[in-house]
Amino acid sequence: MSSGDLPHVTVLDSGWTLSHLGGAPAPFPIEEIDARVPGCVHTDLLEAGLIADPFHGTNEHLTDWIGLSDVRYRCRFATPAGTPPRTPSEPFEPTSESSEAYETAGPSERVTLRFEGVDTVADIVLNGTLLGRVADMHRSYDFDVTDLLRPGLPQDAGGSPAETGAPDCNVLDVVIHAPVTAAREAARRIGDRPQTGNAHPFNAIRKMACNFGWDWGPDLATSGLFRPVQLIRWRTARLRDPLSVVAAVAPGAGGQVGTVRVQPFVDLDPAATLATADLTVDVCLTDPQGRTLATARHRLTGADDVTLQAPDPRLWWPVGEGDQPLYRVDVSLVGPDGRVLDRRSRRVGFRSVELITRPDEDGTSFTVRVNGRDLFLRGANWIPDDVFVSRIGHQNYRRGIADALDAHMNVLRIWGGGLFADEWMLERCDEVGLMIWQDFPFACAAYAEEPELSRQVEAEAVENVIRMSVHPSLILWNGSNETIEGYVHWGWQDHLAPDQSWGLDYYTRLLPEIVAHWDGTRPYTPTSPFNPVDLMDPRNPDHGSVHSWQVWNQLDQTHYRDSVPRFCAEFGFQGPAERATLAEYLDDDPLTASSPGMVLHEKAADGLRKLEDGYAPHLPRPVDFEDWHFTTSLNQARAIECGISWFRSWWPRCAGSIIWQLNDCWPVSSWAAVDSRGRRKLLWYALRDLYDDHFLTIQPRTTDGLGGVPTVVASNLAGYAWEQTLSVQRCDLGGRVLDSLTTPVVVGPRDNLTIALPQSLITPADPSRELIVAQLGDRRALWWFVGDIDLALEPADLDIIPGEAMITVTAHNLVKDLCLLCGPGDPVLTSGRRRLTLLPGQTAVLHLDSARPGDSTRPAGPRLRSVNDLLEAARRRR
Repeated sequence: MSSGDLPHVTVLDSGWTLSHLGGAPAPFPIEEIDARVPGCVHTDLLEAGLIADPFHGTNEHLTDWIGLSDVRYRCRFATPAGTPPRTPSEPFEPTSESSEAYETAGPSERVTLRFEGVDTVADIVLNGTLLGRVADMHRSYDFDVTDLLRPGLPQDAGGSPAETGAPDCNVLDVVIHAPVTAAREAARRIGDRPQTGNAHPFNAIRKMACNFGWDWGPDLATSGLFRPVQLIRWRTARLRDPLSVVAAVAPGAGGQVGTVRVQPFVDLDPAATLATADLTVDVCLTDPQGRTLATARHRLTGADDVTLQAPDPRLWWPVGEGDQPLYRVDVSLVGPDGRVLDRRSRRVGFRSVELITRPDEDGTSFTVRVNGRDLFLRGANWIPDDVFVSRIGHQNYRRGIADALDAHMNVLRIWGGGLFADEWMLERCDEVGLMIWQDFPFACAAYAEEPELSRQVEAEAVENVIRMSVHPSLILWNGSNETIEGYVHWGWQDHLAPDQSWGLDYYTRLLPEIVAHWDGTRPYTPTSPFNPVDLMDPRNPDHGSVHSWQVWNQLDQTHYRDSVPRFCAEFGFQGPAERATLAEYLDDDPLTASSPGMVLHEKAADGLRKLEDGYAPHLPRPVDFEDWHFTTSLNQARAIECGISWFRSWWPRCAGSIIWQLNDCWPVSSWAAVDSRGRRKLLWYALRDLYDDHFLTIQPRTTDGLGGVPTVVASNLAGYAWEQTLSVQRCDLGGRVLDSLTTPVVVGPRDNLTIALPQSLITPADPSRELIVAQLGDRRALWWFVGDIDLALEPADLDIIPGEAMITVTAHNLVKDLCLLCGPGDPVLTSGRRRLTLLPGQTAVLHLDSARPGDSTRPAGPRLRSVNDLLEAARRRR
């Protein structure tokens, strides 16, 4: 079977220039400066040396004019070789919505101009002809440009078209309208609606919400072509992207049966129809070893659905639950003469996913079930890894996925204020078993349902559901983030007219219909938080999923224990970026918690006060910036420990914990566990213990559940029993054992075991000088009877022996939360542990390592700090 007519792709990644056209005045001339595609205005100006890094110091608002400016990206390129010159046909009307091929006449060879990602409202013009206006960052656009291309350059013509000034050079202009201005104008046309997140009407256009700023992100509204631009030369017909491939598994007569459904869509030469083109598709399914399992040939008619079956397939499992076998689906588009015109390959995994929202004695569950197995979801929310999304590459996703897996996470939630998950990220998650929860891009705002917006919403949803549904790692579609929450609890109803739409129809009708039609294999929820019993009661912890922000906003961390959520999909506590990261980006002298650079890199409302209110009940007031940085970093880790250990202790009643957030998009004080430079914060190390298969904790319990006395809970999320001897001791701070208990325990697979303690073990004679120590195998849990500021801790007495790539530490008294810190001049620091509590006489070895393969540097001077040090500094100050 010949494949000589396969499409030829030319990536337009060179020959681009950038010009400023109007709007806000630019502080310097911008006329035909070199530009990169993919890229954006900010990155082009940075590369040209025309602006300072907006992430550095107080530079952020020096580039506000960019978001108010119209710009032009221009590319001069030669017509791809082999494409015959055309005589323009009758003029055609440009369209702002359709990605269909234009109805033009001509021979069977066609050329499609494809934009993978345009940011955001833009007019696209080729050789003076307007192709159309695009207005959605969340989708791609295709244009048939066959009749608009000029003849290619002669083979002996030297230089590029731009250099030679050749008259037959093609000129592609993408005129991008100022995003802030476009959002404001759209809001005036369709009606302004309430939003929370930044000062701009981000909900009026289909651009990622956080690009206008957020409570962890800067206000750096971008313009550009953030994904590739391609010319695709093809003959007769081609497969349109994305290709719909969906895999499912279900019980059969002799076991389970895997099913792959393929729905191909094609672009045709305008002179042909499917009835006359006589096209077929060949579909082949192969197993992970490359053996053919099934094939099918199907003649295209326009309502095409090709189904293949795999008897008793190997199941794809989430990480930690089993293997991730991936099968291959090959689809070939074949012409009437047997020649292959186009082909695609996709990898699929066979697995079933259910969301169990079932009434029970505690309310309504929210449990993810994969292949019939109920799972405790342990994960984090994911935001775009960089403000300038064109800079997010494979290395970012590889690092972020490693951050999640190394912390024993099994799920990432792709938050609705950003973008749909990137294809490379999904493919990598398929390979390693990291589950993906995907929000549709709606966040913290009321959204108009007028046609101007709804047409775009439908088109982006269809494209991305088709594109992403092939991936087994995708386990849940979620319609929106905190939109019902905002409508019910944030006062939006006071600002909406009685008949004014606000997005509800998207979440309850349009999006679930699209998911059901184009996917149909995984669950959908309309919003997060989500109450399956009463959509308009999103804060009820007994029903469905909740977001828990009272602790950060107004309550002490111990208030996580006020209720038992069925699933906590968002909660968090802030801490600063790592010290070395701050040193790279801030020049404040002196550097303090309230110096100008630090203030600008704290976007949360009243964030500095909330940080102080968070540690004040537990830790002394810091004496200097270094103590402040350590205190707030440590308190961030401990606050999340308090929450997750509580949630996990209630499995299976509580079926998941997804923290806000894993990553950062710039150097900032935020809720992230890993800062924007890839440095893992103390919070990340806490998560690694909290999300381990084996976890031991001491929690307050009474017979009716909440509050009460210290009780040991052993949590086993592994698929095998955890059998160990439990040792529980009440000790004084000098290490003397005052009471003890030893008993064998067996914790069943994916189960919790609660162990009540005798009164003698939980009743201290002197609360300020005693603690409970529980040990089960290599897992340890501590219970303190009073907060740190009331503990009678003495100054840390340590023997510290530095080594080649380790530090050996021996404690001569109790040292609480001894932490290995990365100094201002140090590279990224990793170690087996960065935080531990040492009892008198205990020795620990802290292993140092470079953060990335090939980096042989070592920290110049790692520092050890503890709660003992903070208390001693506070005493000296008094």
